[in-house]
Amino acid sequence: MCWICNPSCGKCKPPIQIVKCLACRAHNLANRKTCKKCGTALPERVEGPAVMCSHSGMMCTNPCNKHKIIPKDGVVMPCSWNTLPGRKSDNSEGR
Repeated sequence: MCWICNPSCGKCKPPIQIVKCLACRAHNLANRKTCKKCGTALPERVEGPAVMCSHSGMMCTNPCNKHKIIPKDGVVMPCSWNTLPGRKSDNSEGR
């Protein structure tokens, strides 16, 4: 468990998708339409670049930090948090 939440670190399970408010720079969950701090309308979330996940062997646009770890036995494992490019993740609700 993290003591200090950094929503873009990728260690939360499932990974949290965030949108930064253009007016006050606050981090908001991607499912919000207005900023929790100032009430300004939030921009649409732009999908980041896909990375190759070493854990699952698949491309992922919302990596959970397992993408950096190669399995010790060399066998790729399916990942329940994998978000394929071009697909919306249902992991935007938070932890």
